[in-house]
Amino acid sequence: MLSGWPGDFNSLPFILDAYTCPLKPLHVTILFVVLNYIAFAGLRFSVSLYAIHMHASPTVVGAIVALISFMPMAGSVAMGKLIDRKGMRAPLLVATMVLASCTVLAFLSESPAALLLVSLLTGGAYFTILNSSEQLVGRCGSTAERAGNYVTLSLCFGLANALSPVAAGLLIDHVGFPFNFAAMTVFPLLGTALILFNKLPNLAPLHKPASARVAETSASTSASGAAAGPAPRSVFDLIRNGNLRHLYTFAILFTVSWDLFMFMMPVYGAQLHIPASQIGVIVGSFAMATFAVRLLSRLVTQRVTAWQLLLLSLAGVGAGCLIIGFAKATVPLILCAFLLGCGHALVNPMLSTLLYEVSPPDRVAEAMGLRMSIAKACQIVLPVAAGAISSLYGVAPVFWLVAMIQLSAAFAARGQWHEKSKSA
Repeated sequence: MLSGWPGDFNSLPFILDAYTCPLKPLHVTILFVVLNYIAFAGLRFSVSLYAIHMHASPTVVGAIVALISFMPMAGSVAMGKLIDRKGMRAPLLVATMVLASCTVLAFLSESPAALLLVSLLTGGAYFTILNSSEQLVGRCGSTAERAGNYVTLSLCFGLANALSPVAAGLLIDHVGFPFNFAAMTVFPLLGTALILFNKLPNLAPLHKPASARVAETSASTSASGAAAGPAPRSVFDLIRNGNLRHLYTFAILFTVSWDLFMFMMPVYGAQLHIPASQIGVIVGSFAMATFAVRLLSRLVTQRVTAWQLLLLSLAGVGAGCLIIGFAKATVPLILCAFLLGCGHALVNPMLSTLLYEVSPPDRVAEAMGLRMSIAKACQIVLPVAAGAISSLYGVAPVFWLVAMIQLSAAFAARGQWHEKSKSA
């Protein structure tokens, strides 16, 4: 076989070099994350519609969606500790391969029971990728560039989140669910290739494991006989940190409403007999709003303080959820989804930046994992409860309940508006 021929497996790293060398480490990292996110977002959107297509009840659909959050809730802290100690290469390689397997399993699924397993494994794979990606982006560039890097990541998330549901809806309407799942397989496989051929930077642990630090400390103090034991390391140490605790609370408020919209909108659209392609456009308009606002992020953050941004976001999300319960057609739902997206747009990059900066340097992945565990614990209960409520009373009361939570939180924090403005 001729050297350099595309069929020569040994030439593949050089082909990849030609395409990835011009890219900065940040860009390669974001490319990897987005490839996997396309598969994750497509699965999350399609699996719920597929379950409805199989005549599953809203309660069963809620259970399927809730399982996406189970593995992140149960394993995020442990995975964060593993990443802090061992690095990211092995966890990311396993995660991308599992995500690819989930698309194949969804392709072969013939019952809602099989989709339960798909959701469980999808959540387990993607939370590993997300946890690692936030730390990888934090390592790229200087401290002054960090906030901008997280905004760039969020922009790419927003674009992928906008296109994935639209593309999945079109594929479902025109070629069916199985081939839609088959098309998703390509993206995590490309992500796997980036790892196998060492295209991702900064996968090694940033700090020495605690055991190595303790051994060095013991060796340096053995002459005086005053060797110090290892400092206790508990997740409760992170929760006791006031700054981290506040960030976790805000993350819960926004993540719950984000994921609830992603779950309930396909159910709501199906109840209103809206075609899958139009449901995809509705969900995509939410993501397009986040993308559009993040493009203007520099202009926005120069004119409002962090607290003002938080209050505006809470109010926007609450208003969107309140109105969406009254919308019964595609165009009003698109407008409501766009309003929700505007409310969510700049919250995640702000939270990621602050979380990276206030976390202990050798526990960044663990702190990010704890944020995910706390948020996902709420998200496991919420879809099941929302599915049960919608079975009895319809979808609108679920959105109104979320609106009440968001607007109440904004009202409770209203006193911070002028106080933070004066100190800014």
